[in-house]
Amino acid sequence: MLDQSFSIENFRKILDIENRKGNYLEGDFFSDIADISKKIKETNGEIRILKQKGLDKETFIEERSRINDKKDELSEQKEQKLTEKLTTISSNVTASDFKLTIVQDTTITDKPVYKTEYSLENILTLKQLQYNFRKLYKVKQSSRYSIISQLKNLLDDGFPKIILKTDIKEFYENIPHEKLLKKINDDNLLTHLSMRFIQQILSEFKDKSGATKGVPRGIGISPYLTELYMRDIDAKIKQLPNLMYYARYVDDIILIFMPQINSTTRDYKKEVKEVLAKEGLIMNESVDKTKLIDISNKHTNQQYDFEYLGYKFISGYASNKHIPLTLTISSRKKKRYEDRLKKAFELYAKQSKLNEKQARKLFVKRIKFLTSNTRLVNNKRNVITGIYYTNSLISTTDDFKDLDLCFDGFISSFALPAKLAIRIRNSNSFVSGFNPTNISKFNAIELNKMMNHWTK
Repeated sequence: MLDQSFSIENFRKILDIENRKGNYLEGDFFSDIADISKKIKETNGEIRILKQKGLDKETFIEERSRINDKKDELSEQKEQKLTEKLTTISSNVTASDFKLTIVQDTTITDKPVYKTEYSLENILTLKQLQYNFRKLYKVKQSSRYSIISQLKNLLDDGFPKIILKTDIKEFYENIPHEKLLKKINDDNLLTHLSMRFIQQILSEFKDKSGATKGVPRGIGISPYLTELYMRDIDAKIKQLPNLMYYARYVDDIILIFMPQINSTTRDYKKEVKEVLAKEGLIMNESVDKTKLIDISNKHTNQQYDFEYLGYKFISGYASNKHIPLTLTISSRKKKRYEDRLKKAFELYAKQSKLNEKQARKLFVKRIKFLTSNTRLVNNKRNVITGIYYTNSLISTTDDFKDLDLCFDGFISSFALPAKLAIRIRNSNSFVSGFNPTNISKFNAIELNKMMNHWTK
């Protein structure tokens, strides 16, 4: 049976997990514990120095034992202090008057994002709540890579089909509280305290947003709540006749139907729309969000294209033959690269007036980051991101060639110093960056400086 408690033991496990990820929460909130941790690290250094002193064996063992005793004593002090502090936190969190308060942040995206006040009580409570929910309901977000890989194979098989791409309008904001809470209550898996925290979050969202429904974007439990709510809806959509493929990534949906020969005309969009509407959700029917592509007759010359999850799919039929699928980046993603590139040049032009040397260093790093790949810092899973690793399934680099032309244009129009222009153009390229071995290294401080003013 899962231990859902907001206890000292569970909070300690969360801290250990966060430490392994590189998030040293004790250091953020407990300066005295951070000081002890620093002293423990210093004892490791003392042992290394001891090995270099060339002591005889007996003296070395004696000195090492002394240092280890000191280290054990410090570790014991750290454990004791941490236990005392977690005891207080657990007591606070489980008290009847404890409340998870959320605040709205409009500086991150166009849509309001929410967060809790930065306290260890809030962080540990939300982490434990997410753990409880994830383990009990086995909910997780779909994999972008898997969906695109599957679509790539299905759309390149040459068989007639009907494709429907759509999304859910204001997805997070339209999840009905009553239906969501009823589902959770009926399942009866969460403890009373876990349920109380979820109700608090939804109530806080209503108060802060003025809405009568919806879950707050940015709060860690929200994606789990939406995935749980969509579970039955996904199952109903999958039961539609002649559906051969269905995938959903958050609010982005794609369906592929294999209609029977001489079958009656169906309104596929209406069928999906009705399933969503019965659960209080709205299909976004704008032309850029919903698109129906009928390639059920391979004898009709036609070429189609649509964009989904950052990729653009292009195929169709010509002279009774299937046009091989072309997979490239979406126009929105391409525009994002262009905007980020332009912003890097603009920031250099502005910042170089104050400190050219510092501005140049940041500019060079930004261009390198944008046109190559980098291993994420403080990430134990060795995750790599960048031009190749976020677009690895494309079948043509034509868009990257366009971006290189755009890059050349900015170099000319911004009238960079000659040496700097030659330096960045000779060592950076979107095309050459599309290579799994092209990996640049940046530390956390460099990344923070680069991202400052560059991205919203």
